[in-house]
Amino acid sequence: MPNRFLIRGLAAATLSFALLAAACGGDDDNADEPTTAAGTTGDTGAAATAGPQSSPTRSSPSRAVPTAVPAEGAALMVANPQAKVQYVPTTDEFRALAKTTVKGKEGVSLATLATSAGITGATLATIDGTVAANGALGAIRYNLADIGSTTIFVMDDRGHISMASDTIPEAEWLTVVTAIVLE
Repeated sequence: MPNRFLIRGLAAATLSFALLAAACGGDDDNADEPTTAAGTTGDTGAAATAGPQSSPTRSSPSRAVPTAVPAEGAALMVANPQAKVQYVPTTDEFRALAKTTVKGKEGVSLATLATSAGITGATLATIDGTVAANGALGAIRYNLADIGSTTIFVMDDRGHISMASDTIPEAEWLTVVTAIVLE
């Protein structure tokens, strides 16, 4: 005969799990109903009287589009904290720098940015920007000697800078690059 404490424990665990699932959304009975602007489901006016829809549209939250950087605005910052050096070219100055081609894209190499900033002797590069896959802020760090000539920064027509590289895996490339710290 099974232990009745064991049976009661299993019953309590099952009930707890069911309550948790219901509290977290569990079964969505309204999955096929369109969502109104207020976020509720149900009658949406004319769309509801037109008959059932075979594939309701769902919208995901959208991200705000970054504004364009003006010609006299700062393109990005290249810095060496130890030497107290900061190089902040405008978008026009960035576009005027010497270009290199990597992965079929034309941009300014990391080595060119370091030279333009007057930074010598740096061995480590930390690049800050936005992770392309999820839109979160991110940073990557590599030895400058390994990526200096094979990593470029490409400015789009809105003044935003993204990167491309022959040595850094594409999954690590950043968009909307804002700062490069050379130490």
